[in-house]
Amino acid sequence: MNLPPDSIVRLGSGAITRRDALPTPARRCIEAIRSSFISLFACIDQAFSMPANSKSLLKRLAVDLAKLCSNPDDLDHAFDLLNASYGTDVAQAARNRLKEDPSIQPLIAEQYWGEWPSLSDLRSMPAGSLGHVYGTFMASQGLNQLPNPQLGDSVSCEDTYLQHRIRHTHDIWHVIAGLPITMAGEAAANGLTTEQLRWPGSALLISADLIHRVSESEASQTKGSDRTVDLGVAVAYGLSLGARAKPLLAQRWEEGWERPLSDWRDALGISDLIAQSPFPPLAGDRSPLPSATIVGSWSLESLTIRDAGGAEAVPIWGEQPLGQLTYTADGRMSAVLCKAGRSTRSPSAGAADVAEQADLFRHSYGYAGRYSLTAAGVVHHVEVAADPNWIGTDQHRITHLENDQLTITTTAIPSVVSPDPVSYEAIWRKLPSAQAAIPTPR
Repeated sequence: MNLPPDSIVRLGSGAITRRDALPTPARRCIEAIRSSFISLFACIDQAFSMPANSKSLLKRLAVDLAKLCSNPDDLDHAFDLLNASYGTDVAQAARNRLKEDPSIQPLIAEQYWGEWPSLSDLRSMPAGSLGHVYGTFMASQGLNQLPNPQLGDSVSCEDTYLQHRIRHTHDIWHVIAGLPITMAGEAAANGLTTEQLRWPGSALLISADLIHRVSESEASQTKGSDRTVDLGVAVAYGLSLGARAKPLLAQRWEEGWERPLSDWRDALGISDLIAQSPFPPLAGDRSPLPSATIVGSWSLESLTIRDAGGAEAVPIWGEQPLGQLTYTADGRMSAVLCKAGRSTRSPSAGAADVAEQADLFRHSYGYAGRYSLTAAGVVHHVEVAADPNWIGTDQHRITHLENDQLTITTTAIPSVVSPDPVSYEAIWRKLPSAQAAIPTPR
């Protein structure tokens, strides 16, 4: 019997402890799902003559899913769910499909297992190579490599090989796809795995991720700014990668440790999707960004705002505000903006009185960090900012580039110029390279 995963939301006590905090429509919806699920299990127990082990498996999966709907980071229940689902007919069908894939069959036939250098040796490989990024990624997460497998005979030799190969290369898949070890990163990895392997356990984990997203939506929206990638966006991104990429399980990663990560992504057919990733680049990832059109420095030409009900853009900080925006080729950005013509009665801002300092703050702003491209524009991953509330946030920007003019707009966001959120539109002009103006040493 196939049960819809999203029915397994409320079975068992404490599955989602914040139910009372949910808005009434969402609470009513989840209660209905819970009631339906409990009724379904009552039917199973009372009306259907299912084998005892099947009912036990269903209940085990239900408990795991209920816990994961409340906390997708619950690794104990995640691993138990994956292990429980591994012995199902659906999982066996997935394995059979993999064994019939012509690109995977040669690896299975020879039980391929190449050399896995130590993490220190991997990190010493050329910058931007698969080995370097993988080693740096593992070290930055405090992770250790799994030992090479000792293939057993609990299941068929081919199935055992596939199980070990998938498990052993899981973190390489993270690196290839640029997915961090975060709740959203793992949700994207579940999408990638579901699409590539048709793995039932991964599909069930996605259902838990999305139910968690629904139940936590109100709390997430009350935060000042998004500090993580939305779980729904992450799942959709992972599914897209899985559908687009050539079979990851067919790759002989060990023969290309020193191959540039960008080359691997090109060969797998996912470079364009990686360029639109909602996640910032992983540590050590120096893959060339397809952002050459925005790399460089830009001078601010105009800055306007709209309030929530405003139909007309209103200039702020004068007709000719000052500002510079810089994007570097290695994924860094910085922005400084201020009102033109400012002055103080004091010899320095530090010597000004409180009122004058407050006025200076209200008419200037700056922040810096990393950036990544999206389908709509660019995301600024803020690491330092004049406003401490921005530090650690992801600032999504919509961009339009025409010749040497870059227009950047925002949705309504908190602002230093208004007590209420406003949307900005900034028009920037590309600055000529300053390299020619640097004197040549003699």
